[in-house]
Amino acid sequence: LAGVVGMVPVMMLIGRKVMAFKADPSVTPLDRAALVEQLREFKLEGSPFELKEKDGVLIVAPPVLTTEITMGMQHRNVEETFFVKIWLDEEKRQVSLKDIVTTRTEMRGAGEYFFQIHGQSGFVTSSTLIVDGSGKVTKLGNGALRKALIEMFNQSGWNVSFKIF
Repeated sequence: LAGVVGMVPVMMLIGRKVMAFKADPSVTPLDRAALVEQLREFKLEGSPFELKEKDGVLIVAPPVLTTEITMGMQHRNVEETFFVKIWLDEEKRQVSLKDIVTTRTEMRGAGEYFFQIHGQSGFVTSSTLIVDGSGKVTKLGNGALRKALIEMFNQSGWNVSFKIF
C-alpha cells in the first residue's frame, strides 16, 4: 500500500511535466471565451463533438454509437464511449486534460438480465465509431482526439498537460 501511495506524486509529476505540450510562442493567446467557442465548433474526421460545461469543467465527447445484437432469445446492447475532461486556467493559459472511457453492457434473454458498467480515467487508450455529417461511419481512437485537441490549444496560445488522477 505504501508503494502505491508513494507513486501518486510521481504520476502527478509525469502528467504535469513529462506529458506537457507548450503553446506556440508566436501566437497571441485567446481568452477563455474564444477558446470555448473554438471547442463548440470542434470537428474531427468531419464529425462534430458535444461540448458540456459543469462546475467549471468542460467535457468534449464524440457522438455515441450503440451496438445491438439479437441472437435467438438473447439481446445484447454494448455502448463504449470516451470523452475528455478539460480544466482551463486562464491566468496561466494552462489546459489540463483527463481521458475517461466508459463501457456499458446490457444483456437480456429468456428469464435473465445482466447489466455492467466499466470505467477508466487518466491517460487511457480506446476507440469508438463516430458518424460524420453525411452519415459516414469512421473508427476514431481517443489518441487522435487528444492530438487534435492539443494542437488546437497550442495554436491558440495555451499550454497543455494531463491529469492522471
